[in-house]
Amino acid sequence: MKKIICLFTIGIFFASSAAYAESTISELKSMRDKMFQVSVELKTVLTKTKEVILANTLWDASVMTVTQLDAYFIMVGIYETIPRESRLEQAAQYIIYWLTSVENTNDVNIKSLESMTNLTDPRLDKYVQTMKSFFQNINSLIRGEITKLKILKIAK
Repeated sequence: MKKIICLFTIGIFFASSAAYAESTISELKSMRDKMFQVSVELKTVLTKTKEVILANTLWDASVMTVTQLDAYFIMVGIYETIPRESRLEQAAQYIIYWLTSVENTNDVNIKSLESMTNLTDPRLDKYVQTMKSFFQNINSLIRGEITKLKILKIAK
C-alpha cells in the first residue's frame, strides 16, 4: 500500500512538474526582466546623481543578477535536451550549486542594500528598496527551484 501511495505521489509530481517548472521559470524570467529594466533606469540616473559610486554599485548588482539568471536559463535549456533516462544526478547537482551561488550573491547584495542609510538622492533610495525586494523575491523562487531539483534527483 505504501508503494502505491509513493508511486501515485511521484506520478502526480511528474505530471505537474512540467507546469510547475514552466511557472517558476516564467516567474524568474519576469524578475530578470524587471531587474534588467532597473539597470536601464539606473544607467540614466548615473549621469544625474551626486552619488555616482552608489548608483554604479546598484547598476553592477543588477547587471550581475541578470547575467546569473540568463546563465541559469541556459543551463536548464541544456538539461532539458538530455533524455530523462540519460540524466545524471551530477547534472542536477551542478544546477543546484549554481542556484545556491546566485542565492548567496543575492544575500550579500541584500545585506549591502540594508546597510545603505541616509542617502541624499531619493531616486537611489527608491532603487535600493526596489532591488532589495527583487533580490528577496528571486531568492524565494530559487529556493523553490532547488527543492524541485532535489526531488528530481531523488526520483531519478
